[in-house]
Amino acid sequence: MAQGHLRLVFRNYPLAGHPYAFAAARIAEMAAERGAFWRFMDIWADTRPETVADFERIADRCGVRRRLVEARLKSGDESLRLVQRDMATGQTLRINGVPALILIEPGRPARVVSAADVG
Repeated sequence: MAQGHLRLVFRNYPLAGHPYAFAAARIAEMAAERGAFWRFMDIWADTRPETVADFERIADRCGVRRRLVEARLKSGDESLRLVQRDMATGQTLRINGVPALILIEPGRPARVVSAADVG
């Protein structure tokens, strides 16, 4: 990446207070495997899903078959590993709310910043 440029990377950090956040994060990763992560997120934002079934329907609209999603949620597949990795990173950085911006600069430790810090 060229100097002076930013790269935006999405990481999952499902909050414990939301009963479907962990499943939703895993389903988002399944959509990402199909190249449909941002489409999934756009539909999520537009529809405000409230149940796992709602998230499964969004995934289906993104090309991830609902039966496959149901089966994978019951298994320890790659989506589980990715979300657990993201959560571990968030815990290490002491993220206590979302969205959070994490600034990673070469040769410096990662740090959580607010939007005001980035301006």
